[in-house]
Amino acid sequence: MKEKRFAINEIENPLLLGTIRLTLTGKHVAIIENYKGIVEFNSNSIILQSKNEIVALQGQKLNISYYTKDEMKVNGDIELIEVRETNV
Repeated sequence: MKEKRFAINEIENPLLLGTIRLTLTGKHVAIIENYKGIVEFNSNSIILQSKNEIVALQGQKLNISYYTKDEMKVNGDIELIEVRETNV
């Protein structure tokens, strides 16, 4: 997996770069913005695609509280988040 590091002043708006923005509240709530589609969804795994990456959330009792074309809210016991670039 390719690692990227940025100085604070080098960070651009992720919504303009086509990357997913993920906001966690504890380990039970995630707000995900700028995804293109849902690749997989079940109570243990949610996999999302953006322009440049795939994001996988794994855990127990995962559910999607709401989703729009721009944003979704995931509830449950989130145990792992994995990000993979798709255009390396």
